[in-house]
Amino acid sequence: MSTGRWDAWIALGLLLALTVASAVWSVSTAPRVPIRNATADSWSVQIHLNTTRAVAGHPIKGMLIIENPHAAINLTQVVKGGCEPGFAIILTKGSFRNGVGFAASCTNRAFVISHGTTRLPFSMLTSYTSCLPPNGSSSIGTPRCLQSEGLPPLPAGSYKADIEWSATVPLPRPTPVAVDLT
Repeated sequence: MSTGRWDAWIALGLLLALTVASAVWSVSTAPRVPIRNATADSWSVQIHLNTTRAVAGHPIKGMLIIENPHAAINLTQVVKGGCEPGFAIILTKGSFRNGVGFAASCTNRAFVISHGTTRLPFSMLTSYTSCLPPNGSSSIGTPRCLQSEGLPPLPAGSYKADIEWSATVPLPRPTPVAVDLT
């Protein structure tokens, strides 16, 4: 390859490196814009379940529906630490809150709530999220794993579907939804 071609490849590589560095710099230095007018009367957040009656041990699918009358907002830019927030819809009953485990890694991927309606699909567990292996013991009442090593279903009864976020988000809490497990 001639010297002129090598020079062109080196120049192209430097240009590409500078473009990537510039893009990374602009993302990391983006201003943290607070949500303006994010009051309960201006935003609407709802938990919609495909069913409110299910056999324990079988997940329930649904949608988190967010009505945003304002400009689009990137939640990743407004939460403490600048990490993309995660959410889960969990079952609660009295003081019981079915556990949820969020990834410990932090990504700065955008979590955008657009102007208008944003629909976020989810699948809610109707099983315990942890269990004891054979010969295990617990002082907090953790159930034993099934012989198939699966998670045991929650006891039949009335629960509430509620939201759990991995970080504090500036959105109103949705009203919990009644769920009956059989």
